[in-house]
Amino acid sequence: MSAPVMVAVAGAGAWGRNHLRVLHGLGALAGAVEVCQASRDQVRRDYPGLPVWGSLGEAFRHDGPVDGVVIATPAPTHAGLAAQALREGRGVLVEKPMTLEAREAEGLVDQAEAGGRVLMVGHLLLYQPAVRELKRLIDSGI
Repeated sequence: MSAPVMVAVAGAGAWGRNHLRVLHGLGALAGAVEVCQASRDQVRRDYPGLPVWGSLGEAFRHDGPVDGVVIATPAPTHAGLAAQALREGRGVLVEKPMTLEAREAEGLVDQAEAGGRVLMVGHLLLYQPAVRELKRLIDSGI
């Protein structure tokens, strides 16, 4: 049996905590990256023994495996963090918006394709019944 894919979560705010919880439950949580000391302390209380780093670079220098990164930080940081993770050869799931500028998003797609890495955008709401109904109404011309 192969080892599980281990994922670091960048950002321990409201949405990042959801990713932490789910990945922890799957046994796939490599650690958390958080710049805010109070949030780092909270993650340490919630997940004793889990590595908690102050930067993505620290996570990549960690002895344990970090195969991928979830980016759940403020939107202005998405492009830079995703680019850093892709440069380091990691797969990336970035929360919406992927970037603030289309050219940045295109650059990330090019970078992921060139490196043979996965780059995904979180579109959880796409599957909610209300959003699906809105799309149906728009598509029907109403």
